[in-house]
Amino acid sequence: MYQQNQQLAPIQDMNNLILSQEVVFNSVNSAPNDIAFYREAEFATQLLQANDFLLKTAISNRDSLINAIKNVAAIGISLNPAQKLAYLVPRDRQVKLDISYHGLIWLAVEAGAIQWAQAKIVYSADDYKNTGIDSEPFHKYNPFDKKRGDILGAYVVAKTSKGDFLTHEMSIDEIFSIRARSPSFKGGKSSPWKTDEAAMIKKTVVRQGSTYWPKVARLRTAEDYLNTQMDQGIDLSGNTHTNAVVNDKDVNVINGLLDETQTDWLDLIGYASNSLGMGNAETPKDLTPDEATKIIGMLEHKKEVMKNAQAN
Repeated sequence: MYQQNQQLAPIQDMNNLILSQEVVFNSVNSAPNDIAFYREAEFATQLLQANDFLLKTAISNRDSLINAIKNVAAIGISLNPAQKLAYLVPRDRQVKLDISYHGLIWLAVEAGAIQWAQAKIVYSADDYKNTGIDSEPFHKYNPFDKKRGDILGAYVVAKTSKGDFLTHEMSIDEIFSIRARSPSFKGGKSSPWKTDEAAMIKKTVVRQGSTYWPKVARLRTAEDYLNTQMDQGIDLSGNTHTNAVVNDKDVNVINGLLDETQTDWLDLIGYASNSLGMGNAETPKDLTPDEATKIIGMLEHKKEVMKNAQAN
């Protein structure tokens, strides 16, 4: 009994830490109709209980666990293990929120950017043809054949809300060049590139392909998070942090959105600083242009959520 209580104590401690974040969680929740605090707290505790290394990481770095839970709310994606959209993972001695390629597609569909999307790996024995920019690619293969040959590459095809098709293709050399830049791949046996290669290949092509999908705030927040916080080696933004000063127009837009959404600046920038890697700007005028774009996207999405809630 004593040994059992010893094992339960760390889990209970982490569960209490998660439950203490209810107010902050709800204040940054971008999808209150989809994401419920107590349900996500239960999912997070289940993940900690199932993974000793994750639990030890959370115990040694409590702040990282708090930030990961905040990101669940801010991005608006569930830790429900049955959905396989997002996970808590130990990385660089921190607990981080990781979003699967299923999760990225789900976010894009939920946000209205696309109707659907699917990613496929192409093998040398497959019959694959690019049919042009206005139609789906032709891909014929036997999914049950264990001898489909070497991997040639992967693609993701998405159907937009207007009925157009957007296809993004990557050769295996392009994918592996991204893999080579991943610290987790170079760092050890636990890298998802080594344990779940097919999923990582699909995730890579989805993450790059999503940059061509119609831009919506919720998807953009997820992309920004993955670019700044995760170490898969995939830089989608093409942006670098500079000391350039934000323009007055963007400052006025941010101030207007802060008023419309009744958002406290210190709360917002505190979250962005801790969870998205931004600077701790005292006012909107202290942002860089890139940071201003991210803040505007977050506020626009919050405004959209509030508008939909009032309509319902």
